[in-house]
Amino acid sequence: ARMDMDGDSGPMTHDIQQIIQPPPTVSTDERPQYRATGIQITSNRINDAQTVGIEVETTHGTLVTDNIISRTRLSAICLQHTDQAIVSANHLDDFGLGTADHGNHEHNGGIYGAMGVTGTVIENNMVTESLCHRSRYGIKIADVPENKDNDVSKNILSGKYETG
Repeated sequence: ARMDMDGDSGPMTHDIQQIIQPPPTVSTDERPQYRATGIQITSNRINDAQTVGIEVETTHGTLVTDNIISRTRLSAICLQHTDQAIVSANHLDDFGLGTADHGNHEHNGGIYGAMGVTGTVIENNMVTESLCHRSRYGIKIADVPENKDNDVSKNILSGKYETG
């Protein structure tokens, strides 16, 4: 059974069934090539990652849910060249521990949408920085034209982030 961040069980806001049986390939104007489909990254526990906890790149309709990620050098979850992903009900804690040797690196956040992130839903995640080592971001979608139509809502953030 799935639980949201308030402890309530029930259906997710967005329909996961669309993710379970996606089309075989997808091309976009910004990246007219094959994109992996049908990927589900669920119910993992990732600790002490030397770079990123989960990186989703060049995909369509990926589901990233119910993962626990802690103590990463850079971002806990990174998305790039990805469309229509759902990132929901993840618990991310103490990411961006490489701050001392990476300075104000863009890739220093709980959930980071780098380039080409479109139609993605980021909701019901718990993003905390209990060590208070000043990660740069809790959640960030880079401010570039190819990142569009994303929905970031109902997340819980706690920490001393440099820019929000």
